[in-house]
Amino acid sequence: MSTESVEMLVNLITVLLVLAVGTRLGYALVNRSTAREVDVIDRHFANSLQMWERHHQLQHRADAAIRARSEMKESYERLGIWLYELDRRLSEVKVGAVSREPELKAKAQIILGERPWEIVHPPAELAACQFYWSAEVRKLLRSLEGPHSHFLTAVREATGKDNPVDANVRHRNENKVWERGNQLWRIIEEVRDQARLDLGVQDNAAASAPGNDV
Repeated sequence: MSTESVEMLVNLITVLLVLAVGTRLGYALVNRSTAREVDVIDRHFANSLQMWERHHQLQHRADAAIRARSEMKESYERLGIWLYELDRRLSEVKVGAVSREPELKAKAQIILGERPWEIVHPPAELAACQFYWSAEVRKLLRSLEGPHSHFLTAVREATGKDNPVDANVRHRNENKVWERGNQLWRIIEEVRDQARLDLGVQDNAAASAPGNDV
């Protein structure tokens, strides 16, 4: 083999070696770059999944809060209707008890019924609503029982068969009916005020008071 042939062969081998090394180096760089890209994609996917899960949790909590707020509002609306009926019935009893008309006195007794102490107890239909009422509201409702018992006693004294003929005594009995009835009315108003507070409803007087404008 001539010197020129040897040199050509050496040069060819060198070129092949350079090409082989370059190719290998290129594959290595490509593999390394691909691994980095895959790692970046994995991290991005994991972060996106985490953000989605967090958003889903926040949305679920927001939906639950909206649903609970709606159910609480409905429970207080039903309480308001019952308080209105209770106020009306107690007022009719109070007016009937002090009336000179036998029909109105008889109507007062009919309204009280055979179980008059149950008038101030929320009916069974509102049992589930009480889960949404605040402790203050439930406490105020329970506080109706004592004054209501005194109210019933005053009504019986003013409307019963043993109601004295003496005008002064009769007038005193009728005043007791008004006093006991007004005491119940004040508690009912306290329940309403507390319900407004629980619902975040601002009184018109408080809203229009000086210094409340920002």
